[in-house]
Amino acid sequence: MEKLKEAIKAEVKNMLVEAKDEDDKNASKSAKGKAKGMKALEKEEEKIRDQKKKLQDKIFPLIQDFKNKKIDKEKYEKKVGDIPQQIKDINKRLGEISKEQEAITLKEKEDRRSVAETAMDKEVHMELLNIIKEAGVSLKEGSEGVRMYYEIAKIAYMEGLTAGLRGE
Repeated sequence: MEKLKEAIKAEVKNMLVEAKDEDDKNASKSAKGKAKGMKALEKEEEKIRDQKKKLQDKIFPLIQDFKNKKIDKEKYEKKVGDIPQQIKDINKRLGEISKEQEAITLKEKEDRRSVAETAMDKEVHMELLNIIKEAGVSLKEGSEGVRMYYEIAKIAYMEGLTAGLRGE
């Protein structure tokens, strides 16, 4: 019976290790895909900005003619056509691209922090508490009073660790 328990424990541990390895591989692939996604978004943004500039250059003389009263509103609208709507659509897409880039950047930051957090052992946690104590925060306030300072110190530690890992 005891051997059966040990065999089951060993099999479960193996399954967990294999699942973790698979998750690590997927995370690596995802990170590479996100990096490519960021480059693609930057290329798309550049292309769209060029297109917007061309459209603006196309309608600028018409706006000047309208301001100088060389053409009336009907002629202006007829010559401009759907260019203003195209520019609005471009602006909308540029906003979407910006949000997508922010999401990718945030995800990368969270991933770096979670990886750095795995390097934190008890000694590091205790050192962070000592740093907080040295800064003048009373550790006797209870866990809620110290938590905010601890989280700030932990994030700073993880950012420093990831910067070191990247060689910055």
